[in-house]
Amino acid sequence: MGALKRPRHRRGLIWSPTDATFSPTARSSEYADPVPSPPLSERVGSDAAETIAKCPELFKVVTPIDVDRFERLLEDHPNPAFVALVCRALREGFWPWADTSDESYPSINDNSMLTSDKTDVQMQFITEQVAEEVRMGRFSASFGTELLPGMYSVPVHAVPKPHSDKLRLVVDHSAGDYSLNSMIDSDDIRGTKLDGIHSLGASL
Repeated sequence: MGALKRPRHRRGLIWSPTDATFSPTARSSEYADPVPSPPLSERVGSDAAETIAKCPELFKVVTPIDVDRFERLLEDHPNPAFVALVCRALREGFWPWADTSDESYPSINDNSMLTSDKTDVQMQFITEQVAEEVRMGRFSASFGTELLPGMYSVPVHAVPKPHSDKLRLVVDHSAGDYSLNSMIDSDDIRGTKLDGIHSLGASL
């Protein structure tokens, strides 16, 4: 009897007992540079800083991670500078490697209208999804119809999931002039190692 063939469409979801069981993400943390902090120009005197000070309820830092416990578990990590800044970011919020020094960028920018017309089904889905995100603390509650100083808005779409009629929410950070992603140099985030299903399965 010949050897069994692997399914043609296995998509990396088959592994053997000899596969490596370490996490690529965990391994990369051993040599990763410390995560960046907001520049002083953003923390002091900027429109965004003043809005955060006036409306702290709109900018809560929410995480399911017990940061104190997480920090204790990593006391002997070989890259303590990285761990210290990750833990601080989990408590205070992460800075997305953005360069905000270009003075041509406006204080307020509304790209939310750069979207296609929505069907009634799509609008209902977006409304329900946004309400769920607010309930979970991942979106702030409504603060009116006008953006505050230092705020940018982005288009939101409801698109079908692959091979399904179910919808998923897409928030586009790259659309339009002065997009959020246009402030981030791709070289600064290149090389990030993320775990996949294969890594999880091998670890189990």
